[in-house]
Amino acid sequence: MKKVYISDLHIGDGKGKDDFSFDAELIEFLDQLIDFGCDELIIAGDGLELVNSSLAMSFGSSIFVPDTRGISRDLIDSITKRHEGVFKAFQRFSKTGKIVYVIGNHDYYLLFDSDLRKHLAEAFGGLERVSVLPYYFDPEMRILTLHGNQFDAVNRLSVDRETKEILIPFSEYMSRYMLEHFDSNLQRINVPEHILKDYHNVSPVLDVFNWFQYIRDFYDLKLDLMNLWNETFVKMLKTDFSKAWLKANYPYMRFLPDYSLIGMGG
Repeated sequence: MKKVYISDLHIGDGKGKDDFSFDAELIEFLDQLIDFGCDELIIAGDGLELVNSSLAMSFGSSIFVPDTRGISRDLIDSITKRHEGVFKAFQRFSKTGKIVYVIGNHDYYLLFDSDLRKHLAEAFGGLERVSVLPYYFDPEMRILTLHGNQFDAVNRLSVDRETKEILIPFSEYMSRYMLEHFDSNLQRINVPEHILKDYHNVSPVLDVFNWFQYIRDFYDLKLDLMNLWNETFVKMLKTDFSKAWLKANYPYMRFLPDYSLIGMGG
C-alpha cells in the first residue's frame, strides 16, 4: 500500500486571509501521486480555509459555533470555483485512490454539518472514494491521524460552563476581533498589501512583535502599531468571550483579564 499524508493547505475563496497560490504545484503533485500509484491520500486537517472565508465572515461576531445550514453548498462552491483546476486534480486522483479528509480547526464547521461534509466529499470525487472524518485510524499501518488542534488550548473548541454551548476557538475570535478593531487601522493608513499578508500570517502568535519591528524599520508610519495592538489586545481580554473562554479552559485564571490592564499600563 502506498499512502501519502499532507496537511494545512488552507485552500480558500481568495478573499480575506486566504493566500493559497500554489494551484499549479498542487495539481502537479496530485498527478504525480496518480503516476506513482498512490493508494490513499490523507489530508491531516485544514485542507480548506473555511473560518476565514468571506461567507464565514458574514456569520457575524457570534462567540458560539455558527449554524451553517442553508449555505453549505455556497461555502464549498466559493472555494471550488476559485481553485477549479485543483479540485479536478483531486477528482482525477480519487478515481484510482482513496482520499481521507481529517477535520482541523480552520474547517471545523464540517464537524457540525453533515450536508457540508457530503458536499466536500463530492467536490473531491464522491462519497464512495472520499471520507471526511474528525480523526482517522489506519488499521493497516496502525497510524492515528489528528490535526492536533485538540491539544492546543487556543485552537480547540470549548464548552461554555454556563450555557453549555460550544465556543469557537480563541484564535478565531482573536482574528475576528483584531480584524474589526485593529486591522482596519492598517487599511486606513494604506499599509502595502504584501505587508498586510505578512501580518495576517503572524498575527495569532507573538511573532507579531517582530513584524512591528520590521514595519518600523522600513516604513514611516504615523501610528505606533505596537502600542495600538497591545491596547486592542487588552480590550479583547476584557470581552465576555475571553472571560467565558478562560472560565472554560483555565477556571483558576479567570481573573487574568482584570490584572492584564495593570501589567500593560492600561
